Amino acid sequence: MESHCPVGEKDWHAIDKHFKGKIIKDIRDRFVIPPGAEYDNQALKNAKKCWKQFKYSLKLIYYKPLEKKLDDIYNNVQHGIASSNWDKLTMSACSKKARASQNQIHTSGSKSFANQQADYDDVKAKVELLRMMHPKISEKELEDEAFQKTMYRDEVPDRPVGYGLEV
Repeated sequence: MESHCPVGEKDWHAIDKHFKGKIIKDIRDRFVIPPGAEYDNQALKNAKKCWKQFKYSLKLIYYKPLEKKLDDIYNNVQHGIASSNWDKLTMSACSKKARASQNQIHTSGSKSFANQQADYDDVKAKVELLRMMHPKISEKELEDEAFQKTMYRDEVPDRPVGYGLEV
């Protein structure tokens, strides 16, 4: 029911605090929970998981664009769900199409492509400089040293990073 689970919201953090307070009150009315904010937070974490699972199961059962026309999908909404919120829930299909049409997908963290390219160029320049200084060292060792000096300032990261000339 919409009164217990607002399916129109995309993010749990966007749900009103008064609504979350109502959830905690309902949980406390039905279950014996010790008083305290930490127990309220745990109850809300569990409610968030249930909320996400409910939205997922709604879409799994009712949203089948390959089997039904979109008009039929929007007109056949589960009892207790407002059609305007159903529209918001099914908007992810539009988002998927928009993401699929992007020709450059930025999956490398917070660093822009331009800054990554500049760092990569710095590494290449350092490789050339090190090659002149140490002509007997292998190409891989030169690249590794240049990369480490440029990207990490001689600090080795805790986990491998897939960026640069080598991992």
